[in-house]
Amino acid sequence: MENDDYDVILGEFKKNQDEHVESLLTVIDDDDLRNGVIAWQSVRCNRIGIGERNGKDVVGILKCPYDNHTDKWNWLWNQTKFDYGKFAIVAGLKEHEVHALLTRLIGLRLIFPDGTIATMVKAYLRGLLKKKLPISDSKGKESKE
Repeated sequence: MENDDYDVILGEFKKNQDEHVESLLTVIDDDDLRNGVIAWQSVRCNRIGIGERNGKDVVGILKCPYDNHTDKWNWLWNQTKFDYGKFAIVAGLKEHEVHALLTRLIGLRLIFPDGTIATMVKAYLRGLLKKKLPISDSKGKESKE
């Protein structure tokens, strides 16, 4: 059976996400980006179906026609669907503001087309949360960070 490029390419981008560590700086000072990243985790993402059978998407084997890193990233996103409306509500945006924020989140590689966020951003957000709330570790002791 042929391999599907979507999962392979997504895995490569997730494995190499530390190459974009500078993008974390944008999240630190930008409430919209921070809210967008948080909201992204609540949106269900799906691959776009190749066709339909009995009213349901049937996903076939996807082959990426690009060799360029940026083109591959854009290709992944073009194979992804999600609920813009839900994202707008959770992010606290008007629907016409969604496109600009998503373009920034995607371009900075802060979010991934499978609904996850960059690990460095997740670690930063958890650090913020620990500073704002007394979070206990798994044994019920308060964290000393």
